[in-house]
Amino acid sequence: MLPTGRLYLYAIMRNSITLNGAAKCTGCENRSHNYFCELPHEVGKALDAIKFSRSFPKGSIIFLEGQPAHGVYILCEGKVKITSSSPDGKVIILDIVSPGSLMGLSSVMSGGNFETTAASIEDAVVNYISAPDFDRFLHEHPAACFNAAVQLSSSLRRATRQVCALGLGESVADKLATLFLDWSSGMHCNGNSIVIRNAFTHEDIARMIGTSRETVTRALRTFREIGVVTLKGSELVIHDRERLRSVIGCRLQASRNDGLNMNGNGNAL
Repeated sequence: MLPTGRLYLYAIMRNSITLNGAAKCTGCENRSHNYFCELPHEVGKALDAIKFSRSFPKGSIIFLEGQPAHGVYILCEGKVKITSSSPDGKVIILDIVSPGSLMGLSSVMSGGNFETTAASIEDAVVNYISAPDFDRFLHEHPAACFNAAVQLSSSLRRATRQVCALGLGESVADKLATLFLDWSSGMHCNGNSIVIRNAFTHEDIARMIGTSRETVTRALRTFREIGVVTLKGSELVIHDRERLRSVIGCRLQASRNDGLNMNGNGNAL
C-alpha cells in the first residue's frame, strides 16, 4: 500500500507519460513570449539539467489542492486550468495557464501545500522541478529569479481583477462582460469585431465568475439578442468592445428571459 498522502501522486503518474529527452528549453520550436520561455540560452541549459518532462492527456490532474508542494511545474505545451474548491464541492476557475508559465510557484516559495488544483484542458507537456533544485536555480540565475517575480506580480494582478469583478460586479452581466473584455485585451479588431477562440463550456465560464451554468446560458442569450456578443461553437465574437463595456453597471432588458440582472444564484436582482 502507498502512504495516503502519496496516493494522488501515484494516480497522476499512471495518467502521464515520461518524455525522455523531450521538451528541452534550449532549441524548443514552440517557445512563447511568456516568462520562462524567455530565459537566456545559458540559463535555459541549466534549467534543462534539473527538470524532467511528462505528457498529460486532456483532463488529467497535474497537482491537487491541499497536497504538499514538493516542486514547481512549467507548462510547455497545451493549456491548464487552475481551480480552487470549497468543502461543499463548489469550484471556481482562477486562471487558464499558457505555455511558459510556472504552476505552483507561490506554494513552493511559501513552503506550504498547493493552494489550487491544476488540470489539463488540452493534451499537455509539463516540466517538473523539485523545490530544492528550483531554489538553487533561482539563487544561481538572477534572470530566472526576475522572471519568477514577474509571474508572481502578474498572478497577483489577475487575482485582484477577479476579486474586484466578483465582489464589486452587481450582476452576472457585469462579471461576464468584464471577463470577455479581459480576454479581448490587446487583441486585433476586425472592423469593430474581435473573434476569440473559445475552448470553454458554459459550465467553465460559470466557474470563472462564480455563478451557475444556467445563469451564464441566459446571460449569453441576452448578450446575443442585444448584439454585443455571439458565442457559437469554438468562436466567441465580440461585436463591439465599447458596447460590451457599456453593459457594465446597466440594467439591460432582453426580449426574453433576462439573463443580465441576476445575481450569482440566478435570482433576479
